[in-house]
Amino acid sequence: MEATPIIGWLSAAVLFATIAAQITRQLRTGQAAGVSPLLYVGQITASGGFAAYAALTGDVIFVVTNAALAAVAVFGLALTLRQRRAERRERREEPARPALVLVASNGAATPPIPRPAPDLPDPRRVVAFRRPGPLHGPRATR
Repeated sequence: MEATPIIGWLSAAVLFATIAAQITRQLRTGQAAGVSPLLYVGQITASGGFAAYAALTGDVIFVVTNAALAAVAVFGLALTLRQRRAERRERREEPARPALVLVASNGAATPPIPRPAPDLPDPRRVVAFRRPGPLHGPRATR
């Protein structure tokens, strides 16, 4: 086998792996955050055009590569749109949380403190780390 087809097939494998890695990440995390659907629309358009060109010129490597990339991009686009729709649905269905009201020792209520946004960590669950030392360690006995 000549070196030219080997270079073509290896390049096709690298290109396929990059798109597959993005889709695998989306499947693993279940989120489409940071992924533009235009990535997949562009990939489908470019791969479809290159596959048609390669078919007209008789280049088997590029026909197979671009047809496979177009198919993977269609799957990636469908996955991205589905995950975005689910994320929007979750944001709409999230019930409004009541404001936190603190009561002072004299019984007077303080103004309500708004709850953090859902994408921020709950401050009540954040654990503070203290470094042991003369101010933070156990009390010294005298």
